[in-house]
Amino acid sequence: MPLIVKIDCPHCHTKSSGFQVEGGFRRSSDLISRRDPAVFIDEDWFLLSCGRCKKCITAQYISEHNSHRELKNVLSQHGSLEDIGYTYKVHFPSEVTLEEPEHLPSKVASPFRQAISNISAENWDAAGTMVRKALDVATRDMARTRIGNEKRSETIVKLWLKKRIEALTSEGLLTVDLSDLAGVLKDGGDEAAHDDEPYSKEDAIRLVGYAQAFLTYAYTVPGMVAEVRERVEDSPSSNTGSRPTD
Repeated sequence: MPLIVKIDCPHCHTKSSGFQVEGGFRRSSDLISRRDPAVFIDEDWFLLSCGRCKKCITAQYISEHNSHRELKNVLSQHGSLEDIGYTYKVHFPSEVTLEEPEHLPSKVASPFRQAISNISAENWDAAGTMVRKALDVATRDMARTRIGNEKRSETIVKLWLKKRIEALTSEGLLTVDLSDLAGVLKDGGDEAAHDDEPYSKEDAIRLVGYAQAFLTYAYTVPGMVAEVRERVEDSPSSNTGSRPTD
């Protein structure tokens, strides 16, 4: 649909991101007959997708007009919602909460918690720096715990972070996408720690969100799989050798 609005994205934190209207729901339409001239007041909710990260929000808009108009006719128009008489009220989610992923080793969780705390305290440089430390500790932990050859493991642990990421990718412990994401975390953390200019709020929030995603794929998903496998192995059907039927 060609209708576009500008809203700060709560997911990727892009300022005044262009959101495309994907659909809508009319909550109410009231005729105020005692006004001169009489007007219709519509309360409509729209599903909007961010032009940058493609994630969605819902937003409430109000419009006043002199004749009844169907929502389906609104959705077929071009331009922005403001151009066709809508006034923005609120959107959800307004802010995405950063949370610690599950199954993190304590030594990895500690710097990531500090990154989140620094976001709350608006210490943007410190938040970015702690993201880099969380990545540094996580990649050393992955080398120590997921590579069977102890000599190879310690060799990778001692590498500089960039080379360590490349080595973990070669070992098959990081996918290409996760390796690229790790590179983004490293570069962002380096910028926050060493650049002359202050690290921005938007970049810090975005970087901590990326770190949350990286740690989720690196630790939470394998942890969940291990839990499922353990439950299956401990189930009565597993112990008796029976198989589920189709």
